[in-house]
Amino acid sequence: MSKALPSFQIYQRDFTAYIRDPGKKRPPDGLKAEAMDVYAEIVFNTIETCISPCFPVCRAILGEQAWTELLRHFFRDHSSSTPVFREIPQEFMQYVQGRSDLALPIRELVHYEWVELAVSTSNPVMPTLIDGIRDTSLPMLDSILFMNPTLQNLTYRFPVHRISPRVWTESLAEEDTRLLVYRDQDFEVKFIEINPITSRMVGCLQQHRYTANEVLRRMAGELPQLPWEKLVQFGTGILLELKKQGIVLG
Repeated sequence: MSKALPSFQIYQRDFTAYIRDPGKKRPPDGLKAEAMDVYAEIVFNTIETCISPCFPVCRAILGEQAWTELLRHFFRDHSSSTPVFREIPQEFMQYVQGRSDLALPIRELVHYEWVELAVSTSNPVMPTLIDGIRDTSLPMLDSILFMNPTLQNLTYRFPVHRISPRVWTESLAEEDTRLLVYRDQDFEVKFIEINPITSRMVGCLQQHRYTANEVLRRMAGELPQLPWEKLVQFGTGILLELKKQGIVLG
């Protein structure tokens, strides 16, 4: 037989339950609903202020009524794993990802908008470039490549970077979309649309410290129909462009 909760825990349970869902829950004994409603609105507004600025496109597409309803459902139903206010947008993104009743383009859009915040506020450990890596006399194909640690290599089923209130429709056509999102040396978040081969190459470099030659040989195994000379020309061009844009660091 389970033990009865202490009175203070019953009070806390009823208090927080009312804050989350004042329309359906009763306030704790001894407290008036009118007073609790003021407090509930203050707490909800605090959560809304943490979330809404991070998802402007999604908010505009849904409209204020549907957006507020979604926030209230999140506030009522989601059990957060963090007490940190700046991490609440991530909690909201994860909640939306689990809402299968929402259109997939909306769920992908919410993730895409959250990534910008995640990249802009990340504090990654920069790679230690060993002696020789900065030596510009080294042939590029023999140099170990280090990737920007803020880099996100993303794949979506919809063109999330082109979604806006003006082009939005519920029947938005699927389009395989590959994007790189990263923070450059000026602390600006950059978005680059890429092709599947570039996405695969970047993914390999994020998982392992390859030289350019090694990653190109790995790609050759996955693309046997492409002659080695053309692959080297094509792949080296990609790597040089990624280096120019601050995605490949060394």
